[in-house]
Amino acid sequence: MTSRKSWLLTLTFLAVFGFTLGVVCLFKVNVPVEEILKQKNVSQFLINIVMSTIILVYAVIVITMTVVFHRLLAFNAQRFKIAVGTLLLLAIMSGSFFALLITNNELVATFKGYQQKKDNKFMIGPYPEEERLHLLKKEGYQGVISLLSPTIPFEKILLEREKQAGEKIGLNIYSFPMLPWISGNEKSLKGIKELVEKEKGPFYIHCYLGKHRADLVLTTITGEIKTYLYPDVLENGRLYYYQDGRIILGPFPDDEEWFHLVKRGQVKEVISFLDPDISEEALLIEKEKNICAESGVELK
Repeated sequence: MTSRKSWLLTLTFLAVFGFTLGVVCLFKVNVPVEEILKQKNVSQFLINIVMSTIILVYAVIVITMTVVFHRLLAFNAQRFKIAVGTLLLLAIMSGSFFALLITNNELVATFKGYQQKKDNKFMIGPYPEEERLHLLKKEGYQGVISLLSPTIPFEKILLEREKQAGEKIGLNIYSFPMLPWISGNEKSLKGIKELVEKEKGPFYIHCYLGKHRADLVLTTITGEIKTYLYPDVLENGRLYYYQDGRIILGPFPDDEEWFHLVKRGQVKEVISFLDPDISEEALLIEKEKNICAESGVELK
């Protein structure tokens, strides 16, 4: 096998394996670990260190596997078919992941954060599809602050799609690219602060999932440490607020919503109106008992 063809195989492996493993790490390692650390009230500084360590381990694995592929398969003429087969399998996987990331689907939606308001001037959340942009325009939002980074392939596609939709709808799209965990993003943060000081708003601020980067921006521009901003709607119905948010009334949350409302939030007490004599509700009572006990929250 020629040296040129071997290096082409190796570079292709680096690209498809790196992307595939990167997606798996993002959704199965980075996001869950960050949620656990936030639940335990770990500082953002330490969270960034942990996330950077995970990314470093990811890079080491990618480089190591690329070297192994290069030496054992790419430069071995007898193993050419194995090398090509490996690349085809990885290409199918990476292509499938890429397609999922750039489409609005329920699988990715389970990892996304809620849309959360602050002071009637800001709302943070995940990537808004065109339908959501229409609603933001109707709701009187002056613009959308997009934190998607063109250096990330699938975010580049989503950013261009968002800009086109914004132009079509007549909604300003302000692009301030940010990279999660591995960059201080000082330039973008400075630009966002200048924008929100100059323009009246309100603004919808988003990254891809509506979590780390969006949280960081909100903390920066409000000068507050954001512990939690509650959503307006849960899977099973709306939330209603009384006494300036001291009392929240709503339906039974799903697993992800319990995390945001109780474990990640500042709820001190949960009052349940479920009936233990009804078998289905008795199971839910046991579930909320366990969740509240784990979180140190009183249940009545």
